Amino acid sequence: MNFQQPIGVLVFICDMGTLENLFLQDMDNQILQVHLQNPSGEVVLNSSGDEDLTNGVLLLENEIGDIAFHINEMLDEISRKNHLIFETERKLHENELLKNQAELKALQSQINPHFLYNTLQCIRGIAIQHHTPAIPQMTTAMAEIFRYSIRSDRMVPFREEIHSLENYLSIVQVRYQGRIQSKVSIPEELRDIPVLKMILQPIVENAIGHGLEPVCGEKWISIRAEEREGCIWVYLENNGQAIEPERLQMLQDALLHQMPIRQSSRTSVGLSNINDRIKLQYGAPYGVQLESPISGERGVRVTLRFPSKKGQDEHDTSESNDHS
Repeated sequence: MNFQQPIGVLVFICDMGTLENLFLQDMDNQILQVHLQNPSGEVVLNSSGDEDLTNGVLLLENEIGDIAFHINEMLDEISRKNHLIFETERKLHENELLKNQAELKALQSQINPHFLYNTLQCIRGIAIQHHTPAIPQMTTAMAEIFRYSIRSDRMVPFREEIHSLENYLSIVQVRYQGRIQSKVSIPEELRDIPVLKMILQPIVENAIGHGLEPVCGEKWISIRAEEREGCIWVYLENNGQAIEPERLQMLQDALLHQMPIRQSSRTSVGLSNINDRIKLQYGAPYGVQLESPISGERGVRVTLRFPSKKGQDEHDTSESNDHS
């Protein structure tokens, strides 16, 4: 039997396996060397031909990587913009709802049944006793207040707001028979500035009912305004009953942060409503401030702050730039 032929075949097979292993090992080394980089970022290669080919592959990979990176950045930016647009629309919608709710509350609080009842009773009492000029004075003032309060305008010239307040004070003078003195000092140059409607009379009404009625002696209320630092500052002061420190702090915090106020009296409801309307119209820096006492142990000062005409123009310009 010839054993040399199988042995030769076996040697041939072993040699082929060895060559295959060597070939694969060489290929692995080439691949490893192509992807191996030194600290400077350069590729380490054995031959210039392979280097050209690999550089082309790496250049293509880098370009694709850059494109993918910028596409991801673009998608992230689009997602962020969409989220910002959604949040802006949501906030605008919420602000519009809050503004509508505040205006509804303002409309509901413009007519005080207690004030109407007392005024009508006063007119009735005078009419029973004798005819006097006070009757047409009060009824005329009352009619003008109603006509003004039911107007649809949200903003009015300051002079119209002052005129409505003076109508109310003329009724107060008759009702209290001159026991409450009032003074309105608004510079002429401020009277054409647009302001929110019905922001003065509710505060004065509350001051008289809750501050001046309970005290004895001299009673007065003062309304004055000035322009300072691009803003209109309106001060409504009275020498009536002071606000207790604990309640004063609660009211101040609520006005500052637009928190709900416990509706234990019309005073807090009226202040909160006016504060919300001013902030919704002009922004967070504006609104109502409250101080008490202001003289000894008595008195309350309510301060309204909102932009002057110049300040309103700057506010509108800023809003336009934000939306563009």
